[in-house]
Amino acid sequence: MKHCRLIFLIGFVLLMFSFSVSTSGAQDIISSDDYVGYHEDDQDFDIEETPDINDPYESYNRVIFKFNNTVYHYILNPVSQGYDFLLPKKVQSSIDKLFSNAKMPIRFFNNLFQGKFETASTEMGRFLINSTIGLGGLFDPARSVFNLEIHTEDFGQTLGYHGMGSGNYIVWPILGPSNGRDSIGFIVDIAFDPLTWLSILPVEPDEVFSGINGVRYVNGYSYNVRDNYEDIIKLAIDPYISMRHAYTWSRRKKVEE
Repeated sequence: MKHCRLIFLIGFVLLMFSFSVSTSGAQDIISSDDYVGYHEDDQDFDIEETPDINDPYESYNRVIFKFNNTVYHYILNPVSQGYDFLLPKKVQSSIDKLFSNAKMPIRFFNNLFQGKFETASTEMGRFLINSTIGLGGLFDPARSVFNLEIHTEDFGQTLGYHGMGSGNYIVWPILGPSNGRDSIGFIVDIAFDPLTWLSILPVEPDEVFSGINGVRYVNGYSYNVRDNYEDIIKLAIDPYISMRHAYTWSRRKKVEE
């Protein structure tokens, strides 16, 4: 059994590395709650509510959606299931918290950009507590002990807060659903991501950062995305419409918060 696990681990790491090289910027969207638009915090999801959606690229979007769905089903799902075999969900939860803690600058600055100074200070407090008592973010004593809740804000939400419309709906290869506003926001948020800063430092080997991105990508997909995505797809008469609706509804709700 030990030999089987070792062989599986070596093969998995090589496969994960190949993903990280080709999708090093994708993990933030595919592993985020916004990707599926429906998760444990959104139990009031209303399938009868239909938001207005500009989708002039629907023919293109459907082709990309089908491509993405094939990649998820035949490649990412088996990889993430192998990841589940290697790491139990409790360990994945700690890894997820670690990367979430590292992304504090994105939340902190976007709270500031929206004039939410109290929640920005909460984010700073959470970071200091979790980085020390929480062992770098592996645990979340800021929430469990000090009742400091996370306040997730990104630049897409910031643009929406200041009145920018969502623009046209678009599905990006691998990255998944988005719109004009959130696509701009995603690019800006990359600049606030500490892993982006680390990746441009003259540190060798570069494979270290690719490996870190690979872990973040696969852990995020396995822990946050896969099951929610499958739930939406398998229950939908038209999966494309359901995903478009779920993403748009979720993003609108977050901008209005």
